[in-house]
Amino acid sequence: MRALLAAMIVAGATSVAVADDVLVTADDGATYVISADGTWQPAIVGTGEDGLTYLLLGDGTWRLSGADAGIDGVFRDAVEAAVRQYEPDLDDGERDQVMDCVMAAFEPLSDEDKQALIDVDIDPDREMQERLEQSYPGLGDDLEACL
Repeated sequence: MRALLAAMIVAGATSVAVADDVLVTADDGATYVISADGTWQPAIVGTGEDGLTYLLLGDGTWRLSGADAGIDGVFRDAVEAAVRQYEPDLDDGERDQVMDCVMAAFEPLSDEDKQALIDVDIDPDREMQERLEQSYPGLGDDLEACL
């Protein structure tokens, strides 16, 4: 993996930071996302009708790139990581359904509350759970229904 990364960089590849990831384009035009954990996957970069830049990743998922992602993009990535961690046996279709449901449940959260959940890897302690439930009545029930 490191050899591949070094070869791409030495070959004159360009790279751009994407949150904690690095987007690398090799001289041959192939684009890869290299994650902070050292894993990598191919990606296609495109601009949506909304003018924002999107990444279509090799695993079939997509996300906004860089600053375009904002808190919502980073939050979605954190939620997806939590779903993958706590529900590892879901197939892609089931994971997509759970993600849609969970993201809909979290829709009313403020940016500050989303950031607070990101900071605890979407694993709030009891006090945070109670605070969120008071601020967003029914949140716990909505999330429970997703799983």
